Amino acid sequence: MQIEAAPVSRYLPIKKMALAYSDFVSEGALRHLVWQAEAYEKAPKSGLKSNGFLAVIVRPPGQRKVLLDRVEFEKWLTSQQRNAR
Repeated sequence: MQIEAAPVSRYLPIKKMALAYSDFVSEGALRHLVWQAEAYEKAPKSGLKSNGFLAVIVRPPGQRKVLLDRVEFEKWLTSQQRNAR
């Protein structure tokens, strides 16, 4: 008899995303990335690039909750790896 793992949601709160990727990112780092991305969106500065994290952030309408998209997060990680080289 095989036990199947519970399906993992595509959209996770910051705490659960930090647990899912705990080997290389902390909850505080994720909160900082969200804050930086949203601050840049509100007041972009000339000559300063966005961190590109805005595509990962999902805010349900009418709620304060912040969710992160796992698929977009993995794309963002890959893009950051390419940019670091």
